[in-house]
Amino acid sequence: MQAKRKRNSRILELLEQGVSRSTIAAQHHITNGRIAQIVAATSPVDKRRAELVTQYGKRPNFARLGDDTPVEVLMLAKSETHGWAVRILALSSGRKPIKTLGELRNMSDEELFVRRGVGAGLFAEIRAHCPRTPSKSDKPLRKNASRKAALRPASPLTRTP
Repeated sequence: MQAKRKRNSRILELLEQGVSRSTIAAQHHITNGRIAQIVAATSPVDKRRAELVTQYGKRPNFARLGDDTPVEVLMLAKSETHGWAVRILALSSGRKPIKTLGELRNMSDEELFVRRGVGAGLFAEIRAHCPRTPSKSDKPLRKNASRKAALRPASPLTRTP
């Protein structure tokens, strides 16, 4: 993954220097279309990341950031998750965007986990950087209860006392 990141950075540098896309594509054994995809996917992310670094620093302490901080600041978290920055940007857009860390902190685990694109790995990574703020209405989980069981809705066949 690191090799592709370096390659993509080099491609962007060459484009900024004025090297033609066809020359770059030939050098890296990829198509002109792939060059366009790299530019489209990387440029907005890099621009936003640079803005966030200017405002919050390279590695901010997320626990100390206010609830009104834009959720995109999580792009600055050290993560091995593939496409971490793009996934964080996806959370902040779409049908029900998460705009701030406060919204994310106050969102129930179930609400976050059922969002499109949020699987178990991404869920765990997000909560590691931005834990949920417990509310008074939260019920404590039993010690041995699994996360999946806690998020699973009650079965309609289960009797209630």
